[in-house]
Amino acid sequence: CALGRSGGESRDGRTSEWCGARWDKVGTPRWEFARMGTGPAHALLTLGKSPGESVEPWHFAQIPISLPMERGFLQTFVLPPDSELYDWLQIYPLMIATVGLLLAIASGVIADRWNGLPPVHVCLSASIGLATVCGLWGFIMSLNQGMSHIAIGIVFGRVLPSSILCAAIAFQGPWFMRGLWCHSILGILLPSAVGIWLHGLLNGLTLDLRAVSTFLIAILVSCARRWTFWRTDKLLGEDQAKYDQLW
Repeated sequence: CALGRSGGESRDGRTSEWCGARWDKVGTPRWEFARMGTGPAHALLTLGKSPGESVEPWHFAQIPISLPMERGFLQTFVLPPDSELYDWLQIYPLMIATVGLLLAIASGVIADRWNGLPPVHVCLSASIGLATVCGLWGFIMSLNQGMSHIAIGIVFGRVLPSSILCAAIAFQGPWFMRGLWCHSILGILLPSAVGIWLHGLLNGLTLDLRAVSTFLIAILVSCARRWTFWRTDKLLGEDQAKYDQLW
């Protein structure tokens, strides 16, 4: 009878009918944290939920695993997730980034009146760098707990794009726009790739709002630079024409 499972009808990925019965999937041995986290994103997480329905900060991952086939063998999986790991990945980076953004705004507003605050780019790069360090510590904790899928998601979904953005803001110069574009593109593509690996094509596609915001900023800055170069070339051409006429 079990051989007929391949021809079963799947309704929503969690419920299927085969062997004359309905089967409900209640969980998987692997999990990951919810990509939106908590705080301001709680409204998005609870969108469409009834007031009495709870929203967990984690969900099951749909990645293939190998289970033992021996009779009487018991393999345990620890749930719920480690709260300390959740803090290092979801709470501390947001707190550090928020403080750095507020310091950058304060530095830009009162820089002419008081020189006690560091420059704007230093505040931004330092906050992003510290948030990246939190992600690295979460990566180490994930590996120590044997959760390699979470470690891979941390590296490719957070640490790598954030490191590129931190370096681009810190060093500035001609590599700033390249780093901005690289961060935005990787920040959009890599989390979706990791999500598809964890949850499949239908449920794995995700959109990082921070990467999208950086992508829009990169577009605006690039267009503004192109317009400025065009205006400069036009003014230089007019000056050259007047100079040739007077000569």
